[in-house]
Amino acid sequence: MAWSTINACSGQSEKLAEIDFDDHFSVSTNAYGLVLAQTSETNLEDCIVDLLMDMAKHLFFCSIELNPEIELLNDTSRWIIQGSNSDGKLPLHDVGIEGQGQVAQISDTAISINNCYFFDKNGVVERSESGAVNMSLRKVVQHFGTWKKYNEYHGTHCAGTIAGKACSYDDSCFSSSNQDGNAPEAKLAVYELFGKFADSATKMFTTGIKAKAYVHSASWTGGSNSYYSFRERDWDKFQYLNQDYQVVMAAGNSGHGDTAMSLGNAGKNNIVVCASMNKDDGMGENYIAGFSSMGPTHDERIKPDICAPGNNIKSAANGSSRQCDTKSDSGTSMACPGVAGAALLVRQYFMDGFYPSGTRQEIDGFTPAGSLIKAVILNSGKAMLGRDNLSYVTKSVPFDNSQGFGLVSLIDGVYIKEVSKTKLF
Repeated sequence: MAWSTINACSGQSEKLAEIDFDDHFSVSTNAYGLVLAQTSETNLEDCIVDLLMDMAKHLFFCSIELNPEIELLNDTSRWIIQGSNSDGKLPLHDVGIEGQGQVAQISDTAISINNCYFFDKNGVVERSESGAVNMSLRKVVQHFGTWKKYNEYHGTHCAGTIAGKACSYDDSCFSSSNQDGNAPEAKLAVYELFGKFADSATKMFTTGIKAKAYVHSASWTGGSNSYYSFRERDWDKFQYLNQDYQVVMAAGNSGHGDTAMSLGNAGKNNIVVCASMNKDDGMGENYIAGFSSMGPTHDERIKPDICAPGNNIKSAANGSSRQCDTKSDSGTSMACPGVAGAALLVRQYFMDGFYPSGTRQEIDGFTPAGSLIKAVILNSGKAMLGRDNLSYVTKSVPFDNSQGFGLVSLIDGVYIKEVSKTKLF
């Protein structure tokens, strides 16, 4: 197929009489519609703009959007998330809510199963595109994908924050400092990101549901412009049609210099997570990290929704051999899995019958809707004081473009008898 440059590419290249379309572009389809991609490295910017303008004139095109490439964003944070006051206590863990019976799906790189926080002496789940599930394994029960080697840092660190737990088999499981995740008794379903673009919500999420995963953690973005894109519409629709499902996404790391409308995720039903500083780190956990992306969305909704520690977060590290290594990293990539782990704890809280009595009553148990989990997490938020930009601090107040509903504090969102200050009705 040839595309004349006389009109469509005026000013682009006088040397070209025509452009062979197939040499420079590919057209494919996905769940969202047609996908036009440039396959050559030739500078054809003007031609692409003219081509899109020509396409927009046709009645069968409803909308044209940029399909941005995926950008990955990735001890102490656990007690901050659960709402302790600098005493290191874990009020939900203390009453047995540690993620038992819960599974989180994580879309990220592959993870390092050799790390003691995931290692299972009983074997490894089949790593393929079949979606095979082995619920008898202690930690990783599904691994969808074969694109990258089975040893990646970003996914390993994020997965550890959600549900990592050091094994207890032998000396090779020993860790000098316990860096278990927020829901250490939960299990994980891994969905590898294939190349530069994510799969549709239906393909990705239904794969995880086979492993009983109803909370999804995504520490990546598709840009930083706060627009409500086709991906957000797709993910919102899935959660609307599947009321038990809840997505947790990172806000992005483009907030330097108090940059408004710098969000990488703007979905309505997703919990979009900003990053706070950590204890004894900069101004402390009551301040938003200066890199954390800001809202509002372009349609002026409050985003991000909630903050969690995302600066200098220590979690599992990758390695080719058996080890218990950990590594510190910063980003909303590190905050997002903390809230995903919190979502698993909230889900278990209701399923184990802690509501409304504040104690485990099996007869009171029910499966909460994703919207209820989101409401509890947002309602738990504590007011934050400002943005820590290292050299200066910018004031922040609840429900603004930096903190949304504040710093997650689960004990202020659920009722635990003789522990919580308030009771749910």
